[in-house]
Amino acid sequence: MKNYKRDVNYHSTMKFCYGIASQVGGKIPITDGDLRYAKYHVLFFDYDFEDGKVFIEWLKYLQDEYRLSDIYIIKSLHGFNAVCLDIMSLAEIKRLGTDILSPCDRQFFELNSSRGYYTLRFDGLDKSLYEILPAEGRLPKSRAHKNFLEWFFEPDLKILDDIWFDEGQWPAVIKYASTKNGYHYEVREWRV
Repeated sequence: MKNYKRDVNYHSTMKFCYGIASQVGGKIPITDGDLRYAKYHVLFFDYDFEDGKVFIEWLKYLQDEYRLSDIYIIKSLHGFNAVCLDIMSLAEIKRLGTDILSPCDRQFFELNSSRGYYTLRFDGLDKSLYEILPAEGRLPKSRAHKNFLEWFFEPDLKILDDIWFDEGQWPAVIKYASTKNGYHYEVREWRV
């Protein structure tokens, strides 16, 4: 019992970070004009590369193959993220991210899909807009995630609004424990 208490005290400082969730919570416009409410998500990608050119060709392939809309590539201290505002099911997103040819961080897709949503960390000033891959999409898009990206990257980003955006206003912000690389800003002491 003494060893347990010592081990718990040894690991008593947890780091927390903040991210946005992939979930879409508004009414989604469908091609036949109907509206429906369901649990859908936007497409998040995580890449642990130092050079963005490694995966950009893969993203262009996905845009062409699946008729995805614009993809926003974000550079951070530890790699890259990509966001596509298109709305799709969790299963479709996991299939795209874990494709045999995909250069994505597969653990990101496996771990996040098991909890029912994906999260991208946005808790510091270490992110910058790297590139936008423009494309005409065929799917409804998340207004909430559009609003967040415009706010976070202001004044560098302004996304044109169109009839394909849902009625959402703001994505869910998730606070979660992380020990990755020690670059998170908030530290919380745990008492045993």
